[in-house]
Amino acid sequence: MSWLILLAAAFVFAMLGRRLKPADEIYGIATYSAGLLSIFWGFAIAPFVAQLTLIVVALGWLQLGVRRLS
Repeated sequence: MSWLILLAAAFVFAMLGRRLKPADEIYGIATYSAGLLSIFWGFAIAPFVAQLTLIVVALGWLQLGVRRLS
């Protein structure tokens, strides 16, 4: 279950990185780096079924985004 906590932490870090002001550039880079590390680590230790589910959801979300643009 720790993989889910790491994936949630990555989401939180990504949202924090987006909300920081451009003057706080180093903090934005630090939070994005922590988020990337969390998502990679959480995905690596996640069970295979969870990995497969996340991949299918991500590809579906990507397909919807492409259709919305065209």
